Amino acid sequence: MIPVVLWSVVIPTIAAGAIVAAGRWGPLRGRACAARTLVVVAIAVAVVWSFVASVGWPSLPPAQKWHAVPWIAVLIGVWGIFDTLLPRDEWPGRLVLAVVGGIVVGWGLVLPGVEPLTVGMVVGATGALTALMDSRGRAALPLGGWAIAAALSMLTLVAGQLTMALLAGAVSGTLAAIWLVGLCSGKCGSDTRAGGAALGATLAVIALTAWSYDYDLVPRWAWLVVAAGIPGACMLEVGSLGRWHGVLASCVRSLVLVSPAIAVVLTQIEAVKGAMRG
Repeated sequence: MIPVVLWSVVIPTIAAGAIVAAGRWGPLRGRACAARTLVVVAIAVAVVWSFVASVGWPSLPPAQKWHAVPWIAVLIGVWGIFDTLLPRDEWPGRLVLAVVGGIVVGWGLVLPGVEPLTVGMVVGATGALTALMDSRGRAALPLGGWAIAAALSMLTLVAGQLTMALLAGAVSGTLAAIWLVGLCSGKCGSDTRAGGAALGATLAVIALTAWSYDYDLVPRWAWLVVAAGIPGACMLEVGSLGRWHGVLASCVRSLVLVSPAIAVVLTQIEAVKGAMRG
């Protein structure tokens, strides 16, 4: 088990962290657009690397339906890169990207018992919401993404899907690396970026894939609640709350983002312990 975690979680996390660090301290230092783009690339690289390390290089067309996930991660990465190129308040453009991205993912990710329309709507909406927070440079988003991805990894492990659990673990590690690089560079305030639409869409794809292959080992409400912090935190971006800055604002946003994920893990802690022992 340790070698699997090493190659599928630890090494992809290190690689993703190096990519993000290159945007802060490498030749592209000072180019904010390039740094944001590299964060998106880091998330996609972590997902693909984790999949290849645990399953092998995916075939095209996929041998199994869920083997399309790494290809979908690449497409989401393209979506995320376009999202980072848009100005901060360019919401019509972001909504168009979310619609197009949702349609593409819904068409490409065929899951048992899940309608393509549902896949597209969930992925598109989640990507749009995280793009909202990311465009405002909220320091809470990397921390929240880390907590949500870590909780998803645990739930997926309970559902008996080791590969998807490793993918979620790699994404969680990448978000931790993004937060750490931001902290070390002194940019944990208004300049923090967490991958925008790519982060939310990737988390949605992992959650939907795990849920579709879960045979009632995890309560359905848990899959819904684990990422509830994202729309909750977006409520803090409406009206005058969107102009709320400072340490207290970051703490409140962080609490809203991570609390649902922590609550889900705590309610399922015995199942998580059992899955880890197994």
